[in-house]
Amino acid sequence: RFSAARMADDLSAELKTFSSEYLIYFNNIGLEDQVDSGTYLECECLPCRDSYEYLPVMARFMRPLGKQCINMTGRFNRWGDFGSIRYEAALRYELAYGLANDLRPNIGDHLHPDGSLNEAVLHLVEKLYREFQACEAWFENMTPEAEIAVVYPKTQSNIRFDAELRAVTRMLEELNMQFNIVTMSSSWEQYKTLVFPDSVCFDVEISAR
Repeated sequence: RFSAARMADDLSAELKTFSSEYLIYFNNIGLEDQVDSGTYLECECLPCRDSYEYLPVMARFMRPLGKQCINMTGRFNRWGDFGSIRYEAALRYELAYGLANDLRPNIGDHLHPDGSLNEAVLHLVEKLYREFQACEAWFENMTPEAEIAVVYPKTQSNIRFDAELRAVTRMLEELNMQFNIVTMSSSWEQYKTLVFPDSVCFDVEISAR
C-alpha cells in the first residue's frame, strides 16, 4: 500500500510539471491514499457485480474526502461485455442516486475490438446525459450536509464489502438521516452524532478523539 501510494505521488508530481489541467486518478489505489496525488476520485460500481448496496456506502465514504467525485457505472452488465446494454431505468436510477450524494455521472463503455461504435449505446448515453445536464443548476457548486458520522477506522478494502457498514447505511437511509462514513484521516468535529459499529475497538486515539 505504501509503495503504491508513493508511486502515485511521484507520477502525479511529474504529470503536473507538464500541465495543471490534467485529470489524474489511480485505479486500485485507496481513495484516501490519493487525496493529494489525484485531482478527483472515482467510484467504479456495477450493481450486477457489486450489488445495489455498494454505491450508498462508497458515496458516503467519498464525500468527506474533499475531492470532486465521479460515479462510474457501465452501459453493460459486466466489464468486457460488449453485447449487452443496461436498462435505461437502471442507469438513470444509479446516476440520479450518485448525484443526490455529490457524485457526478459517468457511463463507462468499451470500444468493440473491431473498432465499431454501437449506435444504440450512444443514443442511450446521450439521452441520459441530456437529462442530467438540464439539472446542473441544482447540484453545481453544491455541497451535501450531514449531521451524523459513522466512524469506521479501517482501510477502503474493508469498507467496500463490510456487512456492518451496509447494514448501518440501510438503516440510516430508511430513517431519512443525512450521514457520512469517516475514518481516522477524516475530521469528526462537525458532526452532532457519531455512530460506532460493534466491531470498532476503542484504542487510545479513538478514545481521545
